[in-house]
Amino acid sequence: MIRTVLALCLMFSVMFTASSAWAADYSGTWVLDLKSSDSLEPLLKAQGANMMMRRAADRLVVTQTITQDDNQVTVKNESSFRTNTDVLQVDGETRTVEGDRGEVQTRHSWEGEVLVSNMTMPMAKGQGTMNVRRILSEDGATLTQRITVNTPAGETHVINRVFKRQ
Repeated sequence: MIRTVLALCLMFSVMFTASSAWAADYSGTWVLDLKSSDSLEPLLKAQGANMMMRRAADRLVVTQTITQDDNQVTVKNESSFRTNTDVLQVDGETRTVEGDRGEVQTRHSWEGEVLVSNMTMPMAKGQGTMNVRRILSEDGATLTQRITVNTPAGETHVINRVFKRQ
């Protein structure tokens, strides 16, 4: 009898955990707050972007549209420069995707209510890593992307990008 009760408790616990695949709701439209955000200079330099491109990137207004479904988060980034959509499989599994400079190893997971993305990617002078922590404010009005870049030269840069919910 005790085994049956424990088995049922475990089964319901697993069912409840599976039904709440994500801990926070990032869905919506977000606009980059340029004044509150850090420069992308270190990241773009490590990726081999020229100076003109790096300067222009810091002036771009970016709109992100985020949707969530089960263990998937879709992020559509739009600016006057380009539009791209990333589909994040938030299950902790490592996947290989094709990036602008070649293959990128990606892994996305939840740490409580923080959406964490880890990537290993080709940069201008070898392989580098990037960790992106998406953090939602308590009131749900601000989304901060804390980007930590480790360059092939051994440098570490932390960049904060702040988005406001529209």
